[in-house]
Amino acid sequence: MREARGRLRPAAVVAALLIAAAVAPAHAADLRCDYAGRIECTASGCATSPVAGAYLLLPDASTLVAATRRATDAASLPAIQVCDPKGCTPIAVRAVSGGAFVNIVQDGGAHFVKVAMRDIPPGVHRGDFLEVAARFLTTVTYVGSCPALARPAAGK
Repeated sequence: MREARGRLRPAAVVAALLIAAAVAPAHAADLRCDYAGRIECTASGCATSPVAGAYLLLPDASTLVAATRRATDAASLPAIQVCDPKGCTPIAVRAVSGGAFVNIVQDGGAHFVKVAMRDIPPGVHRGDFLEVAARFLTTVTYVGSCPALARPAAGK
């Protein structure tokens, strides 16, 4: 009986590791995307404001879209991280391809990121992004570029 348990144990360990790897977030592969500008709007108007060391950490776009497709509930959705000099805040998102863009939307929230997946003349380049977040009664819009986020598919 001991011998049978001994043979099953490595198989169970391997199966558990494979399952854990499939559901674990890929934070090691997250890409840092720096902002180039920020516009803050309130009821009294809009004004540019400093980026102040803020940035995004995102898996590449194809990974986000694939993770969204695999998600079976809100707890298994992929996440992006909104960061500032104090630290990062994870946000559960849903990502879908839409023409030349990938749209990344907060699950149940008012935050989205739109990423260009290819160059669009005359001035949009692969990896350019726009991020809009509603905070209280203020909207904050960031623009930036993160070409590695929109990696071309293998063989292209």
